[in-house]
Amino acid sequence: MKQIGFFHKAIKIVLVLILTTVCREMAIAQKNDALLFDGLNLIGQSSQKVDEILGKAIKSEKRQITDEALKQPGRHIYNEVRHYKIEGQNFVNYTQYGVTVRLLEGKVIGFDVDLPKPQRTPQEALSRVGINVKDKREFSALSSETAKFWRDNFSGNYLTVAATKYLRERGLYDLVEVRLVQTALPDLPGVRAKAGKLSEPAEWIEYISKDGGFKIRFPKLVKATQSEDFLKEKNGEFPTKTGKLPIQSAELDAGSTLYAVSWLELPKEHQTPEAERTLSQLGFAHFKISNKSVFDDKGKEVGKWYLHKGCTNFLGDNFICISERIYANHQTLYRLAVWRNNINKNSSLEINGFEQLSERFFDGFQISAKQ
Repeated sequence: MKQIGFFHKAIKIVLVLILTTVCREMAIAQKNDALLFDGLNLIGQSSQKVDEILGKAIKSEKRQITDEALKQPGRHIYNEVRHYKIEGQNFVNYTQYGVTVRLLEGKVIGFDVDLPKPQRTPQEALSRVGINVKDKREFSALSSETAKFWRDNFSGNYLTVAATKYLRERGLYDLVEVRLVQTALPDLPGVRAKAGKLSEPAEWIEYISKDGGFKIRFPKLVKATQSEDFLKEKNGEFPTKTGKLPIQSAELDAGSTLYAVSWLELPKEHQTPEAERTLSQLGFAHFKISNKSVFDDKGKEVGKWYLHKGCTNFLGDNFICISERIYANHQTLYRLAVWRNNINKNSSLEINGFEQLSERFFDGFQISAKQ
């Protein structure tokens, strides 16, 4: 009987040990699948705030902004790197300690994370740092079988986010990368000196649409090969929830930059006195009214522009929208946009002056009488 009692006790001890081990492993797995940190909240924060979120940095490095980086605006320009240890990360692949944070003038503009536990899908990998890519636009120019990229507006910041199978033999997504899309160079003395002066257009080409009821000026660059033939008119279709609507546009191809104005005659079901309702019906609910005025050709204010931070539009895989605005009256919706070539790196206007020239293009728009 004593032997039986001892045997029962031994079995209980073994069962307790097994159960304890299983529970510990489940807790670790659950922890590894939990949110590591809020990555969207990290963007724009100071180095002190990052230390509060991720713990004290193990190492910090100052970097020089190189000429090569300046030739690729829109990529990733930074002058400080901070390294953090992530809990549960027992191996290092892409980063030194688990998390690498990049800053520009003391503000976070991107980070990389070696995930403690690789994930089956890129969506699951990005969710570990609080990023949800549902309904976001995939950046097909960079996506591949081993990496998936999205470029879109995330919580007010225009970001490129990616999940990568860095150690491909695993077949799992183990690396997350997040970058703030920089549509203009930082306003720093060293950068300004290297970038040079803003290239002025040789002239401004006035475009008048009698059918569309507006005027606008396009910048003509200093290029011997460029003529008014670069200004093209197009007809297309605009998809809505109730079907496709005819849309017209005028575009000027400036080599590395494309300037465009589109206008859409609103059918009766979309003609409302409230611009917000019209924009919502046509899929532009994310645009918000601004304090920027729209004028007619007599100088009278006729309304306000609607804006949103960042752009979500692509022309194929080469051009990315860097700035846009919308105005709608009870008959017509107007949309102005400026695109940049994401591939060409040799234009003088790629280096400086995007935002200034875009604003001057937008400011040249005027409403006129339709004929």
